[in-house]
Amino acid sequence: NTGTNTATNTGTDTRPTVDVNMGEEVHADDQPAGDNVRVVNAKLSRVSWLAVRDDIRIYGAAKVTPPTGGGSMNDIEIPLLRNTESGKTYKVVVYADDGDGVFDFKKDSLVTGLDDSFSVLHGD
Repeated sequence: NTGTNTATNTGTDTRPTVDVNMGEEVHADDQPAGDNVRVVNAKLSRVSWLAVRDDIRIYGAAKVTPPTGGGSMNDIEIPLLRNTESGKTYKVVVYADDGDGVFDFKKDSLVTGLDDSFSVLHGD
């Protein structure tokens, strides 16, 4: 059975990924805890989902459609299913929509190398 990879992929992530396109970026500032996350700016070349996650789960996602040919969008609000917590760090990641217009992290391709971390600030 030498040379086959039948049992060696146990536990590996087989979800699809795509590489970041030139000029694409996403930026989120540190912000208060709450039920949404504000992305300051996203430069994207394709219909995408901006998702907020920690090390364990995805908290929410918002579909963004850049201008034809790609471009910049500002002040994007991502509604969350679970509130962010003060003192924790989260990440905004980008998934390329697979064309069905529905967010599914198992089918939509994670755009590798395109993310931004932000901290949730303690309230007064």
